[in-house]
Amino acid sequence: MHNPFLTIQQRFPLKSLPSGDQPVFIFSTIWRSGSTVLQRTLVTDDSIQVWGEPYADCNLIQSLSRSAMALTQQNWPQARHFLDHQEIRQHPENFFIANWYPPMQAMQEAHRAMLDRLFKQTASEMGKQRFGIKFVRLSLEDLFYLQWLYPDAKFLILVRNPWDCWRSYKGNQWMYRWPKGLVSKVTPFAKIWQKQTQELLSHQEDPNIKVLRYEDFLHPEFNWDTLRQFCGLPHLNQDALAQRIPGTQTAPHPVIEKDCQDIERICGLLARQLGYRGLKDTDMTMRIGDWRQ
Repeated sequence: MHNPFLTIQQRFPLKSLPSGDQPVFIFSTIWRSGSTVLQRTLVTDDSIQVWGEPYADCNLIQSLSRSAMALTQQNWPQARHFLDHQEIRQHPENFFIANWYPPMQAMQEAHRAMLDRLFKQTASEMGKQRFGIKFVRLSLEDLFYLQWLYPDAKFLILVRNPWDCWRSYKGNQWMYRWPKGLVSKVTPFAKIWQKQTQELLSHQEDPNIKVLRYEDFLHPEFNWDTLRQFCGLPHLNQDALAQRIPGTQTAPHPVIEKDCQDIERICGLLARQLGYRGLKDTDMTMRIGDWRQ
C-alpha cells in the first residue's frame, strides 16, 4: 500500500522538511507484545529518548493524521483557496476572502512543529540527540502520516503470538480509543490484533520499515547488529533483557479453551502465516526478516 500523504507533495510544491535526526517509532500491533522491553533496549544507547505511548487518551497522532488525511483529496484545497496575489494582500477588503487559507507549506510545517516541540525538543532538553516513541494503538495510516513528517524516520513493527498476548493481558481493562474503547474481552482483543497486524504488515516495501517478531527478539540467535544498524544506535545492548519489570499489578487470569477458539477463529489464518500456531506454540524455524543469525 502506497503512502497517501505523498499525494500532497505531488499537488503542491512543498519544500523538504529539515532532518528529524532519524527518530525511531515502535509500532506494536497490540498490548503485551513486548514493546516496552524493546523500548527499554533502545534507550540503552544514551543518545536517544524513546517516549512511551505519550498522552494515549488524547488520541494525539490519530487525530492529527486524520486531519491531514483530508489534504489528500484530489480537488481540495483548490488554487482559489490560496489568495496570494500582491494586490489581494494589499487590499483584501476588496476581494472575496471567505475561504482564505495559509500556504500548504505552513500547514505541513505546523503539523511537524507540534510533534517536534512535544517530543524532539523535550528530548533535546534532556541532553538527547534523538527521540523515538513506542506506540500500541496506531494504524498504518498513522505510520504513513509520521513518515510524511519525518521522511528519515525508522519504523519497527512489532508483532507477537496473539494467544500469548491474550494470556499476558487477560484480566486487564485498558483503553484502546478514548472515551469508549475499553477492552476486557477476548473477541475485541483478537479483532484489534487481526486488524492492526494485517494493516501494518501491508505496507509497501521500504528500507526504513522493518517487521520484528517478539519471539525472534528474545531468541538466543537474535542479530543485535542488525538492530543497531537499522536504528542507527551503535551502543544499544542487551542489558534491558536481564531485568524483568512487570507492566501491570494484575495477575493474568487463566486462559480457557473458549478463548483459544475465539482467537483461532479471528486471527488463525494470519497468525499461521507468521508462525503462530496456538498458545505458547510458535514456529521458531520460520524467519521473518533478517533478525536471526
